[in-house]
Amino acid sequence: MGERINRQDDENLYQPKIHSRRIRSLYQISDITNLPMTVLVDLAIKEFIEKYEVNFVEFQDLSGLDNFEMGDGGDIL
Repeated sequence: MGERINRQDDENLYQPKIHSRRIRSLYQISDITNLPMTVLVDLAIKEFIEKYEVNFVEFQDLSGLDNFEMGDGGDIL
């Protein structure tokens, strides 16, 4: 992954909001690594999907997500 995300084949789908606490942490990591926050988020999502091997044909068991606390708006706290 480079300095920017290639959006040439981007479908312009819904993009969920990220809680401000995550943005602050992400900004600090971005500052340390000199990588844009968008690149860091894209990398994190890629690694998350690979870890849980989410397949759109067969939905995998995501029981490892039990440790997440959900807020009123469906946000992970």
